[in-house]
Amino acid sequence: MKTSFSFFYACGLFLSICCWMSCTQDDDGLSLFDDDCCYAEFGIITCNSIEVLVNCDDDGVCTPPQELYLEWFDGIQRQGRIINPPAASGTFYTIDNLASGREYEVEVRSCPTGCTGSFGRQVFKQITRTASIQDAWRIADGGLQSWQTINSSSYKLTDFYFGDFVGDQRTDVFLADAGEWFVSDAGQGPWQKINTSNYARTDLRFGDFVGDAKTDVFISIAGQWQVSDAGVGSWQTINASGYPLTDLRFGDFVGDTKTDVFISISGLWQVSNAGQGSWQTINSSGYPLSRLRFGDFTGSVKTDVFITDGGQWYVSDAGAGSWQPKATSGHPVTDLRFGDFVGDSKTDVFIASSGRWYTSDKAQGSWQSLANSGYTVDQLRFGDFVGDAKMDVFVVEEQVCQ
Repeated sequence: MKTSFSFFYACGLFLSICCWMSCTQDDDGLSLFDDDCCYAEFGIITCNSIEVLVNCDDDGVCTPPQELYLEWFDGIQRQGRIINPPAASGTFYTIDNLASGREYEVEVRSCPTGCTGSFGRQVFKQITRTASIQDAWRIADGGLQSWQTINSSSYKLTDFYFGDFVGDQRTDVFLADAGEWFVSDAGQGPWQKINTSNYARTDLRFGDFVGDAKTDVFISIAGQWQVSDAGVGSWQTINASGYPLTDLRFGDFVGDTKTDVFISISGLWQVSNAGQGSWQTINSSGYPLSRLRFGDFTGSVKTDVFITDGGQWYVSDAGAGSWQPKATSGHPVTDLRFGDFVGDSKTDVFIASSGRWYTSDKAQGSWQSLANSGYTVDQLRFGDFVGDAKMDVFVVEEQVCQ
C-alpha cells in the first residue's frame, strides 16, 4: 500500500522494551511519560504544510508530560514550537510556510518538567515531506457549503468506493489495493486495514445484504454470489446465478432494510431478496438496463426505478408500480446523479450545469440551485460524511507543487 496518511504510536521508534513495560527514564535520567499516555498522528500534508496531531490523556494511570515540543528540520535549520499544555482531547498543530522541494523531518518530544534547557527526548516518528505530498479530500456539506478539507491521500478518485462499513450512519471511503482492503472512517480517519482479497476492485459491488446497517462487499465468481459482512468477514456464499456481474443492480426493493439484487432480462424485471432468494418477477419494461436509475423517490423505504424519456421523468414505485410522470428536463440520464440532499429520506436528482449545482426535490420539484463549482459530475462522488442525513459532495483535489 502506498503511504497516504500515517498513524504512529510512541513505541514506534522508542526502545522495543518500552512497548512491553512502562518507561520512566531515558538515557539522561529524566522522567518520561508512559507510552500509553500520548501519541502523535500525521494529518493532511500539502505542498507547504504538515498537520500533526498530538494527544495526551490523563486517565489516572499515567501522568502526561507538562509540555510537548514539536520540531521540524529541513536539513539546513531546525525550528520548533512548545505545546503547553498538551492537548487533552487532541488538537492539530499546523507546520506551515514550508519550502517546496525540501525534505522535512518532524519530531515530537516530551518535556516532563517544561521544554526549557535539557529535556527528555522521545521521537514518535520522522517523516519525509517531499515523498508524502498528497491530494486533498474535500466535501461540500449538503452540496451547499463551501469546500472543507477532511483528509488527504495519494490515491485517485477512481480508486475509491463508498459505503458505511463502520455502521455510524456516515459514509466511509473504501480502498482495495495490492490484495488488501482499507477503510477511512467518514473519510476523515486514517486508513484501517479491514480484510484481504485478491479480487480486482472492478469485481466488487456493495450493499447491506446482512441487514445490520453496515455496508457489505459482494462478488459474483464462477456463478457463485458471495458476501463479506461489513467488508471484514470471510466470504460467505449466499446464492448462485449465471448472470454476469455487469447485468446486476442493487437496492432494497422489498423494504426489509436488506439489499436485493435486480436484473432486467428480456423485458422482465426480477429481484432476488437480500441476494439469497430465488428470482421473483416484479414488473416488465422495454427500457434497457443502461437507461434505468434507482433511488427512493416516493419515501416508501423501498428502491424505485427511474427513467427519463423524451425529457419526461418517470418513476416506478418499488420497481413494481406503473410508470408515474415526475418532472421534466432536457438533461440526459448520464448527466444525472441521485441522493437525498434535502434530508427528507427521499431521493433527489442532482446536476452540475454551467458552473453550478442544482437539485430537483424527489424528482418532482423545479431545479433549485446549490453551490457554485467548476467540477463536472464525473469528478464528483456523493455520501453523508457529516452524518446529518443529507448528501454531501466529495472531490479529490490534486495538489500541484511549484
